[in-house]
Amino acid sequence: MKRFPALDRLCEKRWLIVLALAGITSVTYLPVKHHQFIGYDDSRYVTRNTRVQAGLSWNNIVWAFTTYEVANWHPLAWLSHMLDCDLFGLNPSGHHLTSLVLHLANVGLLFSLLQSMTGSLGRSAFVTALFAVHPLNVESVAWVAERKNPLCTLFWLLTLWAYLRYVRQQDWKRYSLVVVSFALGLLSKPMVVTLPFVMLLLDYWPLARFDMRIDSAKPKLKKGKTKQKSPRQVERKPVGFLIRTVDLVWEKVPLFLLTLVSCAVTFKAQKAGGALVTGESFSLGTRLANAVVAYASYLFKTFWPTHLSVFYPHPGFSLPPWQILLSVFLLGGLTFFIVRGTQRFRYLIVGWLWFLGTLIPVIGLVQVGNQAMADRYAYIPLIGLFVLLVWGASDLTHSLKWHRSWLAGAGGLVLTILLLCTSRQLGYWHDAGRLFAHAVSSTTDNYIAYDALGMVSAERGDLDEAIQYFSTSLEIRPTYANALKNLAGAEHNRGVISASQGKLDEAIRHYRRASELQPQNAEFQYNLGMALYSQGATAEAVQHVTQAVRYQPKHFNAQRDLGSLLAQEGRLEEAVAHYIAAIRLQADPTIYFNLGEVMSQQGRSSQAIQYYTQALKLAPHYAEAQHSLNLLLAKVDTEDPAIKAKTR
Repeated sequence: MKRFPALDRLCEKRWLIVLALAGITSVTYLPVKHHQFIGYDDSRYVTRNTRVQAGLSWNNIVWAFTTYEVANWHPLAWLSHMLDCDLFGLNPSGHHLTSLVLHLANVGLLFSLLQSMTGSLGRSAFVTALFAVHPLNVESVAWVAERKNPLCTLFWLLTLWAYLRYVRQQDWKRYSLVVVSFALGLLSKPMVVTLPFVMLLLDYWPLARFDMRIDSAKPKLKKGKTKQKSPRQVERKPVGFLIRTVDLVWEKVPLFLLTLVSCAVTFKAQKAGGALVTGESFSLGTRLANAVVAYASYLFKTFWPTHLSVFYPHPGFSLPPWQILLSVFLLGGLTFFIVRGTQRFRYLIVGWLWFLGTLIPVIGLVQVGNQAMADRYAYIPLIGLFVLLVWGASDLTHSLKWHRSWLAGAGGLVLTILLLCTSRQLGYWHDAGRLFAHAVSSTTDNYIAYDALGMVSAERGDLDEAIQYFSTSLEIRPTYANALKNLAGAEHNRGVISASQGKLDEAIRHYRRASELQPQNAEFQYNLGMALYSQGATAEAVQHVTQAVRYQPKHFNAQRDLGSLLAQEGRLEEAVAHYIAAIRLQADPTIYFNLGEVMSQQGRSSQAIQYYTQALKLAPHYAEAQHSLNLLLAKVDTEDPAIKAKTR
């Protein structure tokens, strides 16, 4: 068998580089196995999601493909979480390691793909290393709820691999694999909708498909095993640019159709989940201004990855004009120089448009949520930017003496700095307390972070501190529903503790605050009413317990105790109605006894005896009911057949 030493050496180098990249990534991210779940969205995806915790089953698979939960449609992401629960239960270590494995797979695929498309080993390796350890990508790997990001990127890269195979030998089977891989990516996260446009960019560079005649660019290809030449083998003939473009676009029509379907489903899901922010909240001008500043911020954080946060509050109308103008000039200036250099270095426009284009679905032109930007959104876009930077740096220094040594040294220094930054950023993701404390210090007016810190304090039992955090969140954003709900809950729980300690004045203060924040919460109204009753304010107590019954008619305790309060007020008929309502919810001997007492007071002896007897059937040793029944029987004619029947 003939050997090819040069090819063997190249393959050995590729495998060594892949192993080195995997090793660097693993060492950097391995501490994630000791991390906890983060309450922010992890609860919705895993820790409090009973569907996911139940694991993979036919019913749950159907649910994953039909639900719009968390205002999105990503069935494969749900299935991955279900599989993790089957394998690891609620042990966070396993869930985190799954995300790390996906990131490792993306690292290996990205390197192999770039090297296969460009033929450049070193530059492909360095782009992949930047992707592997850049701090902006920590959020996508360290956040269990963001599993969908590395998962959809896996299918993004597999789709490009399938596309590269199809370009080299065009047949319907290979094209079908492209379509299936792309569909799986869309089922993981709709952000991959821009992939057909990225394919067109890759057709320009490095595949150079715009430079040759496209003899069979359409999806409907000849059947059979007809071998076709690769792009490098096809004879280059001058063809009009417009014709070439039409051919290449037509080739991707099935992918564009999938994109349209995914966009429609995603829009429906986000609208159903209330995630879409209307123009009344953020005008088009506000969204455009934030988008421009966000692009500039992503660029800045790529080169200076500090003050990273799990949530960046949307500035709304408060963006300073100088910041908007500076961002416009930065983006415009970079675009101008990149376009000028594209004729000589095609990768410039490809990398730049990859970065700009893949961010479009999440840049805020259609505002989803209240964030200005998010680190996780940069996971795919950074690849294009890294290609531009690495290939550009190599060409800029090509004429310099010892340029390879200089590049290697500079690259090593950059990677070392990024590794240190990533390790530090990863540490903030250990638990919710660290993460959101860092978010507070890294941003201004971060009401989401203060609310999350309040939840952390509440979970460890420090309700006073929790109330302070929730209150701060509401000072920043008075209409923030989660903080309102959480503050009301914390005030109520603080009231419960105060009541158990006999501090009724303090308990009433907390209950009253909770009821003001959430007046339609039956439990808050009920506890406030009963605390007021304990202090002798029966009339006010009746008002609050009546509210509790109005908001929750099936609140057993409220119905029962409202009956007792009304009876004490002498409103016997109303009391009977609430006692009866309580009995329908739950048969209770005390309520039957109370009904007997009311009937006895009204002179309705026959009904009183009936209720006393029913109380004794449920509680044979109920002394008070037996005593009242005996007294009543002594006063009435026990020979009356109707009474005898009721006492049997």
